[in-house]
Amino acid sequence: MPSPHADNGGATKRPLSPHTPGALLHPASIAFILAFPLGIVFGMLMMDWPCKADFCLESFHAIAKRNSRIALGVFYAWCLAAVAVALAARALPRLRFALLRPLNNSSFTLGEALFHLWILALFFFNLGFFTVHTEELLNSPAYVARKLVPARRAAFFWAQMTGKLTDVTLGLTLLFTAKSSGFQTLLGVSFDRLARVHRWVGMLFIAAVAAHGALYIGFTAQYRTAEDLLSVLFYGSQRSATHDHPLGWGEGNWMVTMGTYSAILLFPVAALSIPSVVRRRNFPLFRLAHWLVFPMMLFAWLHAASDFYYCIPGLVIYLADTALRLRAAWGATTQDKALRVRSVVFEPTGHVRVDFDWPAGGGAAAAADSAGRWALLHFPDVAPLEWHPYSLAQGAGSVATVFFRDPSAAAAAAAAAGKPRRRRNAFESRLAAALAGGGGGSPDKTNGGGGDQPPPPLRVAVHGPFGGPTGLAPLAGLRALAVVVAGTGAAPGFGLARRAAAGSVGGDGGVLLAWSVRVPGGAGAAAKVSLVRECARAGVKVVVYETGGAAAAAAADPEAGAATSAGAGEGEGDLDDGVVVHRGARMDPTAVLRAHFAAAAGAGAGKEGPVGVFVCGPAGFRAAVRRAAGALGAEGMDVRLCEEGFEL
Repeated sequence: MPSPHADNGGATKRPLSPHTPGALLHPASIAFILAFPLGIVFGMLMMDWPCKADFCLESFHAIAKRNSRIALGVFYAWCLAAVAVALAARALPRLRFALLRPLNNSSFTLGEALFHLWILALFFFNLGFFTVHTEELLNSPAYVARKLVPARRAAFFWAQMTGKLTDVTLGLTLLFTAKSSGFQTLLGVSFDRLARVHRWVGMLFIAAVAAHGALYIGFTAQYRTAEDLLSVLFYGSQRSATHDHPLGWGEGNWMVTMGTYSAILLFPVAALSIPSVVRRRNFPLFRLAHWLVFPMMLFAWLHAASDFYYCIPGLVIYLADTALRLRAAWGATTQDKALRVRSVVFEPTGHVRVDFDWPAGGGAAAAADSAGRWALLHFPDVAPLEWHPYSLAQGAGSVATVFFRDPSAAAAAAAAAGKPRRRRNAFESRLAAALAGGGGGSPDKTNGGGGDQPPPPLRVAVHGPFGGPTGLAPLAGLRALAVVVAGTGAAPGFGLARRAAAGSVGGDGGVLLAWSVRVPGGAGAAAKVSLVRECARAGVKVVVYETGGAAAAAAADPEAGAATSAGAGEGEGDLDDGVVVHRGARMDPTAVLRAHFAAAAGAGAGKEGPVGVFVCGPAGFRAAVRRAAGALGAEGMDVRLCEEGFEL
């Protein structure tokens, strides 16, 4: 029986397309298509329904209802315009490549910059619109008859104006929350990019909430006593000139109290989400804090029903995503339907390779078409409630592969080097231990250039695949491709390089995989990684840069014959089973790209047509590759850059 990750470099060539088969009929796509019509219809209708909150401004005054309907219509028109542009970019390669161009060698693309400006335009439209029309409302006969004191008038003005900003930003924050949605299946937008927009809009929402609360409290304190103000803020039942009893629901300022509770619940979410260190070092804590969003939104809707009208599309998309994951999780717990881990390799670099069954049917793409994309994986035997995103390193028929670093192995190597460090990913430590049969990856389970380990009886659920390097599509249109990766960023690079080689990109030698990796074990360990060898056998030109530990020692040893200067290009170094190995040398991205594209041109790929650069790794590494690609672009070369990070 062949190995489940045996080389399939000679497999039948298949078209390399950015489009997922059946994307329009994918459940996430259907939910995405329905979300916006449902939002606008129910949003408009609910303004006419009886108010169930303590106070609904739209039910109180016709001017307020008109203003809210105009603002809501603009919000949905804005959403549909953005979707139309994304669909056009998906259909028109020139527009897509233009929008994916990095700005000034940054990680920001032109498309992202325009989208952020589009969000700010919507934000400032609401700011200006409600500045004008709140003043109109206050000058209406109904409000003039109330004879509001100046401080109370100012409190209402600022609360109304800033409150509408929280409506818009809460709706947008929720819209970009789902891990799988029509943004991926229909529009081809990566979750990595959506997550960045989600965090940015979330910070706008937090700023709007802070301004909303601070301005209301500041002006309200001018005409209420401290006791009265605390009553309004925390238990909504103060006596007044017209009421000699604690006010009930619908009689007083419970809407303010609901807003206070919502803000209190938002605080830990913001505190544990804005610093990226929490997300990276303690993802379970980050995830747990986000569950507070649901009661926070409930109190927000009770505070101001208009919040809900903007949240409908995001809720529909999120609930569809959750339902799909629950269905996949149920399949993982059903013995006759459960997918299984097929084989495990503990690599000499401290990485772990896992091959697992790929789901058949259900609209899922074949595993071979999913390499270089990503999926959400659920291991119920390791973490019953957790889903984690992993790039797909490759696919072969009904089997897919992921590749990650064992934090326990990395921590042990650091301790041995006298630099102890904390394990940063508790889940992957538990997963690696379970894959090793509880032994944590003992030496007898390590790949020394040899075979697989008997698979542990672990179940796995798959939700995906999503994303993919659409900025390079179609791959067949490139005359050469350089896949430049670092650390675990190699995972999508392995799959993409093999797909490109199978698609005959650039002919023989047209595809390069350049991998920079810290080697805790013996020098030359990276060349023995199973996926590295399989890429080389599939026709990919592989260059490895080993840094740290034994690699540095080997480079300094004159007898080792492997010393290379820092900044070495692709053509120097030792050959190890067809893999070029640099020990103790840092990669020079400019030298790597220049050498590869020049060699590809000399080998028959020619000098006309675009070249592709795929980069994945830490932020500093990606910045260096961007600068190198930008320099080649400035010289007139048509460079198409696709970048992925560790944001998931």
